[in-house]
Amino acid sequence: MSYSTEVRKKVLDLVASGVSKSEAARRVGITRICLCNWLKAEDPLLIKKPGPKAPFRLNREELKAYMEANPEASMKKIADHFGVANSTVWYACQKLS
Repeated sequence: MSYSTEVRKKVLDLVASGVSKSEAARRVGITRICLCNWLKAEDPLLIKKPGPKAPFRLNREELKAYMEANPEASMKKIADHFGVANSTVWYACQKLS
């Protein structure tokens, strides 16, 4: 769950004024862990959007060419070659067929 900038600012101001982390979190209605994560962040008021962190890095044409050149290659070997996770190769193979 994402909290608004106003909520973040309010709880951070409470901590800066001397209120304990637990008490500040309780007053605003968030967890203490969430508050600690905000305090550790470079910009605690920045709201990060969920979703993919990087674009799809596996070129399907290159994958197909590699698989044709190396028909006995394991999923792990293919993943290591392209620098992606095994699941990325598996999903790409599903889309190739």
